[in-house]
Amino acid sequence: MLFFMKAVVKPFYRQELLYFKDFSFSQKIKRMAFVMRLKQEITEHMKAAMRSGDTKRRDAIRLLQAAIKQREIDERIEMDDAAVVTVIEKMLKQRRDSIAQYEAAKREDLANVEKYEISVLQAYMPLAFSDSEVSAQ
Repeated sequence: MLFFMKAVVKPFYRQELLYFKDFSFSQKIKRMAFVMRLKQEITEHMKAAMRSGDTKRRDAIRLLQAAIKQREIDERIEMDDAAVVTVIEKMLKQRRDSIAQYEAAKREDLANVEKYEISVLQAYMPLAFSDSEVSAQ
């Protein structure tokens, strides 16, 4: 347990030191657990897809994890939920563009793969307000 705390807390502590000087060690751990929630959910879904043998779902989630990891490495940051959502939005836009191109080229098989990946990625997006909820506010 101690090794885990060193490996996880030390990078977080260095990055967030300026913002969380007055927080205790346990509060920093709780903050970090909240920040990592969406990434952990994606990892758990990846494990479940691997256990169930669902290769299409596993591959779609693996692409998402690779995109998240690539952005973390490029920008040298630990991504929070909002940053992960922006990565998902970017991937969704790429998939929609690909579907349009595949359908124009009459490649329905590839378009169906992209549509399935969109359905997997949509599960991680926050729910949008309905028109009635927007007009009420």
